[in-house]
Amino acid sequence: MNLLHVCSITNNKTSGISNVVPEHFINQSKFAKVALLNCNNTPIERLKSEKNVFYYNEINKNIDNLPKPFNCPDLVVFHGIYISQYISIYNKILKKDIPYIIIPHGSLTKDAQKIKKIKKVFGNLVLFNRFIKKAKAIQYLSEIEQKMSSDFKNDSFIMGNGIYTPSLKKEKFSENCIKLVYVGRYAVYHKGLDILLDGCKKAYKNMIINKIEVNLYGAGNEGENHIREMIKKRNLERVVKAHGPVFDNQKIAEIIKNDIFIQTSRLEGQPLGIMEAMALGMPVIVSEGTTFGSIVQSNECGLVCSTPDEVSTILNELKKESKHFFKFGKNSRKYIENNLTWNIIASKSVKKYKELIKDAR
Repeated sequence: MNLLHVCSITNNKTSGISNVVPEHFINQSKFAKVALLNCNNTPIERLKSEKNVFYYNEINKNIDNLPKPFNCPDLVVFHGIYISQYISIYNKILKKDIPYIIIPHGSLTKDAQKIKKIKKVFGNLVLFNRFIKKAKAIQYLSEIEQKMSSDFKNDSFIMGNGIYTPSLKKEKFSENCIKLVYVGRYAVYHKGLDILLDGCKKAYKNMIINKIEVNLYGAGNEGENHIREMIKKRNLERVVKAHGPVFDNQKIAEIIKNDIFIQTSRLEGQPLGIMEAMALGMPVIVSEGTTFGSIVQSNECGLVCSTPDEVSTILNELKKESKHFFKFGKNSRKYIENNLTWNIIASKSVKKYKELIKDAR
């Protein structure tokens, strides 16, 4: 099987898509012949030593100029939706009768469609509805993402991203306080940071009494200063701290020195930050919008809350729940090891892609 991944990614370490697409490419290459075409033209550091990595300008914006067999692959996988270069690429592959699938990475959910709504409605009508409709299938990262994208009636299947299991894991928890941590983008609506802060405001007195603190690490359009203003507006400076972004080993160190990872997103395709924390053996507090709510509940990996009132309730009860932290963390790591390692995901993905190709013939 010859497979071509088409994407528009950068070296931005806070971007979920930019982090996971290279890993799909690298790990699927163990099971099939795979190439990657980056429409962004940014040389990707993670892929410097990899073969079959191409850039849109490098091929003169024409996939016919890709080397064989990738100029006529068995299947094309588009990552994301709203990339203008995708339109010319998919028109080319339609003429060649090459099947393609789309991994929207959350961009087809009802909430995501509300972001820049007028622009998306116009773009869908003029360009992207046909691109979406002609896809052989949509690959969603979770069942919840699939349900939240029900306005789009394509055939679809669920196949998530993977994660590497680090040798380091959470072993000890704080004795006299409880430290929560969030690491991710500072995107208030998307990541539900207002939900988290409003919940902290409601639980403020108990947070002080029980020595509960929240550490936020991130970057984004709504930067560190904006988050600090939100904290100040709610008079939460004693219990919530905003920090800049952390990456790689520093990120692991910051996560693991805290006691529990929290993320209250309104919408996610599949939350890499939560997966990384679980792989480290961290207990987690998540919202249903993260798509991990049912996983966390059914596998006893932590707690679930989706509104400020629910966040407040959990924070008020967190001292009692702390006796379960070690069990939650152990179950978190076990779930990742049994279901979401990159090797497992790559093998399952290639098997599914072969089925789609066979069905298209």
